[in-house]
Amino acid sequence: MPRPRPFTTAVGVLLLVIGAAAALPLWVMWLAPRTQLVHTYAVYAASFIPYVALPTLVALLGLVLLARRLWRWVATGVLLFALICFGLPLLGTFPDDPGPAGDLQFLSINAQFGQVEVTDIEALVEPGTDIVAITEYTPELERRIADSDFGREFPHRVGEARPGADGTAVYAREPISLIDQHNGWAVNLLVQPTAQDGIDYTVAVVHPVAPTVGPDRWDADAHGIAAWLRPHVQPRFVAIGDFNAAREHVTMGYFRDIGLTDPQFSLTLGRSMLAKWQPTWPVGAKVPPFVRIDHVLVPQHSTFASNRYRDLPGSDHRAVLGGIFPGR
Repeated sequence: MPRPRPFTTAVGVLLLVIGAAAALPLWVMWLAPRTQLVHTYAVYAASFIPYVALPTLVALLGLVLLARRLWRWVATGVLLFALICFGLPLLGTFPDDPGPAGDLQFLSINAQFGQVEVTDIEALVEPGTDIVAITEYTPELERRIADSDFGREFPHRVGEARPGADGTAVYAREPISLIDQHNGWAVNLLVQPTAQDGIDYTVAVVHPVAPTVGPDRWDADAHGIAAWLRPHVQPRFVAIGDFNAAREHVTMGYFRDIGLTDPQFSLTLGRSMLAKWQPTWPVGAKVPPFVRIDHVLVPQHSTFASNRYRDLPGSDHRAVLGGIFPGR
């Protein structure tokens, strides 16, 4: 086999260096999640773990260009194997929007310091929506809702309004009970709506602190919320809200440890990974949404959730419309 030309070698070195420099930290933070806590920037970088395939393939392509003789065939085989492993999950269906089915239907929004318009919240509410969960719920937003058609349509409320991003509330068409409240960085609620078709559901609305305050506090707040939820997790349970973490972040592991799972990935076999993965933040920024930090978590094999994602003017998060019902 002829010796690689200088241009081929230069391109190979460039691709290998750039790809490896981007891929290796992501692989380390994915396989050893506690390494994300070394610095706030590491937490931010871990948001890109879902994209790890891209720099990995770039690095492998660079290796193919640099390898010689038999090693080039080996590198090519590794590249093809990686393409298959990364590409197969992208295959599958992109089903039409089925709407949120289930016994209990919800809308979960982040009001971004309470600045969203009530009419925009109303526009997302559907006839079957039973509860509306609002994080970053402020006294000013509370007053505007009280004077609105939305407030009259959802007259029952639990929660606490606070200035800034700390408040949380749940509005309901029917009476709703507050089971418990956890005051971490923000208000976290555990509520029980009116039974749906004779079935009682427990709903947690959570809002851990963002990593901007530092990785240790971000980690501790999420860990505290998960520990608070642990004794309440039962077959008819769902946790919704702004988790300030992607599925691959270390803090989401605390919720998996108490038996919660993301039904988008565990119970929707046959769908393309692109259909399952729905980035929700940041909306309205100079870059499109690239990370999903707004989640719906349920106990594995006991409750199923069907989710949709919608833009909400005035918020930097996409809203989540969903429904939950007993798993089969």
